[in-house]
Amino acid sequence: MNFKVGKKSVLIYVITLVFILAGIGCFKFLYKSRETKAVEKLSGAYVFFSRGDQNTGAALIDETIAQYAATPAAYQASLIKADLLTQQRNFDEALQLLQNVVANGIPYDIRHLASSRIINIYDAQQDYFNAINAANQFVNNYPNSFLVKDVYLNLAVCYITTGSRDLGVKTLNVILEKFPATREAERAQNILYQLK
Repeated sequence: MNFKVGKKSVLIYVITLVFILAGIGCFKFLYKSRETKAVEKLSGAYVFFSRGDQNTGAALIDETIAQYAATPAAYQASLIKADLLTQQRNFDEALQLLQNVVANGIPYDIRHLASSRIINIYDAQQDYFNAINAANQFVNNYPNSFLVKDVYLNLAVCYITTGSRDLGVKTLNVILEKFPATREAERAQNILYQLK
């Protein structure tokens, strides 16, 4: 096989390669610029919240979520928005935001923060069966989370509240085994003492 490569073919190849690389560079620049703008908007929201201007802060949170979807700042803003909605007892909308963060949140570490808030919402609604399911998912999905001790304690209390005393006691004993000499172990011990 004899391939002839003319000057025109090489020139077309080089030009095509330059356009591809330029396109990739532009995409990276625009994406990074978008992330930077999202962080700036979220930072602005924090400033307004710290000054006591809840309305402007909330508006910037909403803008961050809407304009910069799927960025780390938008997922952080979703957590804040869910907290605000929970304070207003608008649990359904808060759950939707949090479930989206659990499913898609970046960085991955933000997901356990959303998952723990879901448990808290179910507790606030006294929906202990969903709280138990959410807590079990948390324990299975995020066993190394700094929140796992609290989730185990919450799970034990939910079991006891719903009449599943044996599962509650078993969960309290898990806390004593896995997390000795912690505040949660002390609370677990106190609950076990009260159950006797």
